[in-house]
Amino acid sequence: VAATGFVSGVGIAPAASYTFAAKATPPATIRLRAREPAGADGVDSSTGIEATTNIRSGRVTLVNAYGSELLALPMAARIEFYDTVTSTGWRTGADTCTSLTSANFAYSFPVNASNNLAACETAGTLSGSNPNLALTLSKPCTGVPCAGNNGWANVALNLGSAPLGTVAGETYGRCTAVGAPGGAETPANTPWLTFDWLGTGATNPKARATFGVYKSPLIYRRENY
Repeated sequence: VAATGFVSGVGIAPAASYTFAAKATPPATIRLRAREPAGADGVDSSTGIEATTNIRSGRVTLVNAYGSELLALPMAARIEFYDTVTSTGWRTGADTCTSLTSANFAYSFPVNASNNLAACETAGTLSGSNPNLALTLSKPCTGVPCAGNNGWANVALNLGSAPLGTVAGETYGRCTAVGAPGGAETPANTPWLTFDWLGTGATNPKARATFGVYKSPLIYRRENY
């Protein structure tokens, strides 16, 4: 802070940020300390006790999900941090800082002969609490019998500062209600939670939600004795 930046003995420092050199860094405890430049009167806070804060390297993981088009489909969204003290890498833990909403998720419905899902034929609702969240996609089939509602949607959590728009030929948008496309998603503006998923640089987490695929030939089963 320049000397001219002080008023009545109080100077406001420019905004500062702290970033790990690598994502795979264990938690660190940091403190902010004021020091005078060389040649000044030597008064600084080196003899004081500043407050400390714990900094973690974090990311958000989305997990692919599949199931019946007759049922709502939950997709796991986990907030993780890197830790080698009590674990061997990424794990979930207490998180009181991150705030995400359903509007932060963007959906793409690729045009494909096998994909019968229209844009926003399913919509997502975010539930749960940090660090374990669940994005539940509504069932795309409401009639009986049901036909032509199987397919998939690519889901991305926009952690950036601008809407995704079109990425690699896919157009993303918000689907917080079933019906017509809901416009652009709301960026979460938390870029520190991105990760190098593809080895090409930090990107938003993405996953695929597939309707019409089953874990077994049985959807419901009952045994009578």
